[in-house]
Amino acid sequence: ATNYGTWINAEMWLHGSCADITQGLCGTYNGNAGDDLYGGTPNSAGEHFKRYDEHCPAPKPPFNPCTDLGEDMTDRAEKVCRMMEENPFSKCNGVVPIGSKDGPGILKNCMSDVCNCFIDQTCACNQLDAYATLCINHNVDLSNWVADVEFCPMKCPDGMTYLPNGPSPPPTCGNKNPTGGETVRGCFCPEGKFFQDGKCFL
Repeated sequence: ATNYGTWINAEMWLHGSCADITQGLCGTYNGNAGDDLYGGTPNSAGEHFKRYDEHCPAPKPPFNPCTDLGEDMTDRAEKVCRMMEENPFSKCNGVVPIGSKDGPGILKNCMSDVCNCFIDQTCACNQLDAYATLCINHNVDLSNWVADVEFCPMKCPDGMTYLPNGPSPPPTCGNKNPTGGETVRGCFCPEGKFFQDGKCFL
């Protein structure tokens, strides 16, 4: 998960007896990360699993901030977000479509974010990261996309650095050689230092 400007790695474990019988917003637990999001996007997954009844009616369509800004500003927002069709994202377009500006899809979500920030292009960064995550889950490596997008610098806490393929779990003072073998994007201690209580130590 990411709250832009700060990287947060969230992981959840289930007992092996849950394999192949678990489904929902967190995935299917069948060993295939590519099908964890029903329909391929966070929005389509949410739509699939929502439930309404007489006590919880369906919500009104979401407000589109681009509508109030006019055609010129909407076009500018689209131009910012269409960078998902350029390098390095273009190699994923055939695997994970970006959708259209009228939706559904991540392009429309991105445009809404940028319009909501009055065309501040840095507001596209969360959606670019969401698209990169979808691509990674479909075996298209976009783990270091931030290196190619100047307006999305990766900010890490003092003393830590961004790594596209950092170790998970990370080495700590209490466990300098953890097992697991997974890699994640995020902020990590420099080589030779260990994470403990929110800081890096020798």
